[in-house]
Amino acid sequence: MIYYGVLPGVDVKPPGMALGAQVCFRGMLAYVVGTWCLGVCLVGLACLSILVGSRWLTT
Repeated sequence: MIYYGVLPGVDVKPPGMALGAQVCFRGMLAYVVGTWCLGVCLVGLACLSILVGSRWLTT
């Protein structure tokens, strides 16, 4: 929870621009993390398939 207030513990509603920027930042962060995880998964699957394929060919 982010507090926009002078006094600690006083919850002041953030202005619309700050809220929009926060939502946009979270969306960008989720997009970057999601694409990075997808890329890692694809690279891992490719390496695994190459390893399995080469082992299948050698045996």
